[in-house]
Amino acid sequence: MLFKHLYIKKHPQGFFRKQFEKTGSGTTLLGGELKERVIVRSIEPQTLMSWKAAFENREFWKAKGFEIVPVEPIVGIKPSKKGIKEVHVFTRVIPGPSVAKWEEATLLWKQEIEKQKKTIIDGLAELKIEHGHLHDNNFVLYFHRTPDGKADLSKPPMVYVIDFDQAISSPSK
Repeated sequence: MLFKHLYIKKHPQGFFRKQFEKTGSGTTLLGGELKERVIVRSIEPQTLMSWKAAFENREFWKAKGFEIVPVEPIVGIKPSKKGIKEVHVFTRVIPGPSVAKWEEATLLWKQEIEKQKKTIIDGLAELKIEHGHLHDNNFVLYFHRTPDGKADLSKPPMVYVIDFDQAISSPSK
């Protein structure tokens, strides 16, 4: 996962805020004891609406066979100082590898992962949401956990789609 390396070591000053270079949106990583594994994405309001439409549709994803909402979780929204042009969306980092990184290392659960990816892609299309840049680095795996908190590799992972900073919704027909 692109962000994981920034969370490996504790920051000497505790909480920190760091801009992350990427295309599509302004992205800030937050860290420290209370705020670990949080990203703030600065995006346009219409992009937020598309992302929310996918994230808040629990029953839709359940009907597609998911036990979770397979969309990068929104944990907070705050207006930007730029006014109506931008909002800050706080999201939790999914602590797992991207599909691209996973498949570089192993083909374990490949069919199950590909099936979930296809269902997510088809689901977004059905919701009339264009993600903007679906590729294997924007699909992240989260594994069930063993009683000691380690990844349980005996079960297929759950697949999440992330990085909705370029998402748009098509008008309803």
